[in-house]
Amino acid sequence: MKKIIDGVEITLTEEHIALLTQGKYAEVFAYHNTTKEEFDKVHSGLSPRLYNMALLELIVAMYNKGESLDWDDENQSKYYPYFRMGRPFSLPYVDFFYSSSHVPPPFVFKNYDDANQAVEKYFDVYKAIYA
Repeated sequence: MKKIIDGVEITLTEEHIALLTQGKYAEVFAYHNTTKEEFDKVHSGLSPRLYNMALLELIVAMYNKGESLDWDDENQSKYYPYFRMGRPFSLPYVDFFYSSSHVPPPFVFKNYDDANQAVEKYFDVYKAIYA
């Protein structure tokens, strides 16, 4: 498919079109070399909460750039969103911890700003899991 943007002719492949139609999750699926369709196929049959937990794992891995946290390094800060349950469901702050947490490792960020940005952008995923 050819498209003209600002006077420049651009050829869009099927992959480009798929990414453009996946909404705000396009960058997440692209980072993991998958598509929403493939993700949905693998995770079909899961409850909405479990589906969103799998999606959140991809989101956090993207923000962490695929790097694992060093759970033996007490000097490495680790960040997780802290939510206030109830009405309305809200994010009062992002917290950090050094050694213990009740947050699963795949949901922990290496960077404070990334944690905040992820919650702002993907709040619906968090809400589906925790609300």
